[in-house]
Amino acid sequence: MPRPHRPHLEAEEYIARTFGAEQSYIVTNGTSTSNKIVGMYAAPSGSTLLIDRNCHKSLAHLLMMNDVVPVWLKPTRNALGILGGIPRREFTRDSIEEKVAATTQAQWPVHAVITNSTYDGLLYNTDWIKQTLDVPSIHFDSAWVPYTIFIRSTRGKVV
Repeated sequence: MPRPHRPHLEAEEYIARTFGAEQSYIVTNGTSTSNKIVGMYAAPSGSTLLIDRNCHKSLAHLLMMNDVVPVWLKPTRNALGILGGIPRREFTRDSIEEKVAATTQAQWPVHAVITNSTYDGLLYNTDWIKQTLDVPSIHFDSAWVPYTIFIRSTRGKVV
């Protein structure tokens, strides 16, 4: 809704308070549309986006729709084919500089998208990533684990 009021506005404010966010928006088209809304705002056309190679397909749509240059963060995969997390080194400034230099038309990323949890259920230490990753904004795509902020053992691993 462009200008929510009364119950709708109260619900958005309640969600923001509950999740410790500055603002919350209710999107009726699901997380695929939400991912594109966030991405189009945070990574304007022609900019560079640091993105998890195992991202949701809605983010691949964002790359095409918004003409954004991707710089990929590459997760590990074990011998059984189970996806691991993105190695810590991938989040460092040195690694990102190497990736930007190797990617045609890439500039320093204006935004990053990380799928958390991974599709195999691994959670990142989001506090560490926020302190380490040198980009203006980070979107942790946590569509599969929104409840984890309420679980003591997963604090610091979710946003």
